[in-house]
Amino acid sequence: MPAGVAVVVVGLLAPLAWAQSGRATFTGWVAFDGVAYVDKQPVATVEIFRVEDKTKAAATATTDEHGHYAFSGSAPLGEVVLRISAPGYVTYEITMYVPSDFNGNLATLLKKAEAKAGATRP
Repeated sequence: MPAGVAVVVVGLLAPLAWAQSGRATFTGWVAFDGVAYVDKQPVATVEIFRVEDKTKAAATATTDEHGHYAFSGSAPLGEVVLRISAPGYVTYEITMYVPSDFNGNLATLLKKAEAKAGATRP
């Protein structure tokens, strides 16, 4: 087979290989109860756990000053638990399914944690 033909065949098959890449991209945005969108957002930790092992995160990210986070090609596949936490806010947790070649996003609102009874605010 001439070299030029081999390059064309490989070029035509590349999209098929990508279709089964086993990669997933997941992005999101976290809003905080009581914080205006135009204000600098608190930092949240975003973790993805495999359902069978919620003791060690398979992937971790933190939000930027706009509340955005991303797992670019690093999100684990299958049934996972997404956990978003920030000091002073109720932890958000959801079980979801991430298929191969998934490219999605999620917007989440973290609610303020209630003050414990008897606690005083500075």
